Amino acid sequence: MELTIIHSPLILIFITSLLALISSIAGDTSTLECDYCHPDDYNTLLKIKAGLNHPYIIINWEENGNCKDWCCISCDPKTHRVSTLDIGNDVIKPAARIPDAVGDLPDLDSLTLRKLVNLHGPIPRSIAKLKKLTFLSLDYNNLTGPVPGFLSQLPNLNYLRLSHNQLTGEIPASLSKLPTPLYVDLSHNQLTQIAPGFAEGLDFGTLSLERNKLAGDASMLFRRKNVWTSIIDISRNSLEFDFSNVSISK
Repeated sequence: MELTIIHSPLILIFITSLLALISSIAGDTSTLECDYCHPDDYNTLLKIKAGLNHPYIIINWEENGNCKDWCCISCDPKTHRVSTLDIGNDVIKPAARIPDAVGDLPDLDSLTLRKLVNLHGPIPRSIAKLKKLTFLSLDYNNLTGPVPGFLSQLPNLNYLRLSHNQLTGEIPASLSKLPTPLYVDLSHNQLTQIAPGFAEGLDFGTLSLERNKLAGDASMLFRRKNVWTSIIDISRNSLEFDFSNVSISK
C-alpha cells in the first residue's frame, strides 16, 4: 500500500523552509574554518580520522597542534569548541564503523556522516552523549542494526535522518519522546515493525518511513491530536489500516 499524507499547508511551508535553511548551514561545512580549536577537540578529531581509516576528504587533518584550515568542521568563535562535523562523499578503505570518539565533542550541534562508501556497523551509543546536538544525518551509508532507542536521550534533536542504510528491526517507541516539531527520515532501510508506543507521543513535523519492510496496522500514525504533523510517508511497505481508527487534522 502506498500512502502519503500532507496537510496544514502553512505549517508545511514553514517547516520545509526551515529545513532547507538548516540543510544549507549544516550541509556544507567544508568552507567553514576554525582559527583555533580546543585541545581536547583537536585530539578527538584525530581519533575520528584514525577510526575512519584516514579518508581522503580529511587528509588535511594533520598532527600540527591546531585545527586551523581543517575542512569539514566549524567552531564556536568564543569557546573554540567544535560545533559542526560534516564528512561525506568519500570511500572508506578499508571498511570502518562510526568511531566512538564522535561522542567526545561536547559542544557539537550538527553531525553529518553521509555517502561514505564502506561505512558500516551499528550506530554507536556514544552519540547519546552529544546533549547539544540538534541535527543528525547518517544517511546513504551501509549502517546496520536497529534504530537506537538511546537517540531519545538527545534533548535538543530536531532533525534525524538515517535513510538509505540497512537498518533492521523495530522503530523504537522512545523516538516519540524527542522534541517537536521533528523531522525524521528512516526511509530506504529494512525496518519491519513500528513499536506500539511509538504513536503515543507522535507529533513529528515530517515522518518518512517509505521503502522499508513494515507490516501490521498503521492506523495509530494518523490521530487528530497531531498538531505539528504535516507529512507522513509510509509508501512501499506492507501496512494495513483500520479506517475506523484513522483521524486526520484539518
